[in-house]
Amino acid sequence: MEKNRTLVKLVHYRPIMCAFLALLFGVVAGRKLFMGDTLYIVTVSLAFVAFGLACLFYRKWIPFILAIICFFAGTGMFFAEDAIFKGKEYNEPQTVIARVTDNISEFDYYYRIVLDECIINGEDGKGISLSVYKNDTTKIKVGDIISFTAYLNNADLYSLGQFNLFYFRNNTAYVAKTNVSDLNIVSGYLKLDEKVRESIKELLLNNMSEESAYLAFAMLTGDRSNLDETIYEDFKGAGVIHILAVSGLHISVLMGAISWLLKKMKVNKYANLLIIFAVLLLYCYICGWTPSVIRASIMALTFIITQLVAEEYDPLNAWSIAGIILLFINPFNGLDMGFWMSFSSVVCIFMICPPLTKLLKKVFPKYFAEAFAVSISASLGIAPFLIAMQQKLNLLSVFANIIILPFFEVVFILLFAFVILSAIPYVGIILKLQDWGLQGIDAIAKFFAGTNAIIETRDIDILECVLFYLAIFGTSYFFMVSKKVKALCLAIIACIFSIYSVTKTFIKSNLGSSVSCITVYGETNYILSNAQGELLFVGNSFTNSDEKYLLNNRIKDIDYFLAVDIDEGEANLFFSGAKTFNSKELVSYQEFTGSSKESIVDVNVKNIIGDYIFEYVYSNEKYLGTKIYFDNKSIFFASNGKLSYNDYEYI
Repeated sequence: MEKNRTLVKLVHYRPIMCAFLALLFGVVAGRKLFMGDTLYIVTVSLAFVAFGLACLFYRKWIPFILAIICFFAGTGMFFAEDAIFKGKEYNEPQTVIARVTDNISEFDYYYRIVLDECIINGEDGKGISLSVYKNDTTKIKVGDIISFTAYLNNADLYSLGQFNLFYFRNNTAYVAKTNVSDLNIVSGYLKLDEKVRESIKELLLNNMSEESAYLAFAMLTGDRSNLDETIYEDFKGAGVIHILAVSGLHISVLMGAISWLLKKMKVNKYANLLIIFAVLLLYCYICGWTPSVIRASIMALTFIITQLVAEEYDPLNAWSIAGIILLFINPFNGLDMGFWMSFSSVVCIFMICPPLTKLLKKVFPKYFAEAFAVSISASLGIAPFLIAMQQKLNLLSVFANIIILPFFEVVFILLFAFVILSAIPYVGIILKLQDWGLQGIDAIAKFFAGTNAIIETRDIDILECVLFYLAIFGTSYFFMVSKKVKALCLAIIACIFSIYSVTKTFIKSNLGSSVSCITVYGETNYILSNAQGELLFVGNSFTNSDEKYLLNNRIKDIDYFLAVDIDEGEANLFFSGAKTFNSKELVSYQEFTGSSKESIVDVNVKNIIGDYIFEYVYSNEKYLGTKIYFDNKSIFFASNGKLSYNDYEYI
């Protein structure tokens, strides 16, 4: 019994938290373990060995058995959800009739639209993400009914070494592409939630400047499709991008305002819960039931309910219950970066905010100490994920949050209230006052984004994340040991982290010749590296996902770009990609409009680009693809991107 009490005093053990973490890592294991992610396998194995030894030492078998059961349950849930998400496979072009949702993104040369109510060859089908190369005349609107014939490729949820959040969040099982001239478009209808969002957007545009209106719309609904790119980059650079995605911050501000109002009205706690539940349900509906707002709402309701029913409120238990509910609703939540950021920021506030507040009170007044502590705790919680996504870190983001968040809370609540009250004639004009507040927030974000405190970082892997969060846990009140023991543990973690990070950064393998495949939206592109270290990009297209993959792998310069088979719209994107990555030469088999670096090649004649030899292959006047020779091997890339082979097994 003494040993059991010692364990409680040491780590403040909670069975439900153990179950949640095991379930979560089980879901991730479905993605990682069976794909041969060695680092993940080693890290998880060591974690289970350490946990098993602790349970053995303290003779607590139930937690270990519970963790094993939940881990394998999570893995099974992942594979079940993966099978449900996948659509039927199609090998031939399919005739599709579908409705355009309000998820429309417009780029320089194409639209990316999400389709629902899809009829594929006369049968009900799953959602489609459609890329449409556009012209200057045809516009695609929300609610339009479109029909087209195209290849439907199964959405690759795990492309580029990452979980594709776009497909998951929009429930699109297929990807396709076509030209706008090949679409048959007729006017359709808007669903009720789309009508509400369009009404809100119109209200904001009628009473605010365009930039402020789209900024306000992003804050209220999370829809950033119309937001000015410079504003988005300013918020991203300042480290406050989270206020543009409806999440726990928005829900907590909304709940706090409603709870304060109900308290002033002396509404009892059970009626309070019902009213908050109704408001959150309505808000989820307005936001289109996006995973982030559902996640934040469930977390909020879980905390309220546990406070009502539990004799002694335990935030970590409430945190774990919310996580388990979300994983059972959809196991893919465990692969969503937003899920990890929400839960890590919340748990870091639980862990280090109290001791940090106590420390800061020695220097600052209570209000400022608490504000600093919450901001620092939340920022530390999401720091590894921001580094992984952006490859950069603003050292002043904590101060940016401290300054901007109070303004945001006031602006958000007033926006929410004014949108509701706008049903009353002439009330909408009050939104003009909010314009100033939004411009002030944008100005502050622009200031912090323009400072020299932004540093370039490299990618951070799972072992470094585990060590980072162990260090945070070691500073918390939940690690119940003496200060000397805490200091020793933190020193050991810091040493391991430093040694591993330095080794990872400066000791790199010489891969020599290599071929890397990048599959995006059903198209496969390639990065070739020869013995001289020259890089050659070969493919049919160049998308934002290709750019993200290259930057995530620290590739900022590519010597040469070689086009296999691309049309006019893709040619512009391909040329833009070559310019972005400082290409010395770009080669295509057809003329690029406006391209000054192109080289037109003859039929079946070998040409040289750097130390690569290539030829465009024709047979019976039909173009087949491109063959490349380098480092005593040859590789053929078919024009359709699906028949490529190589005569030297190197991929």
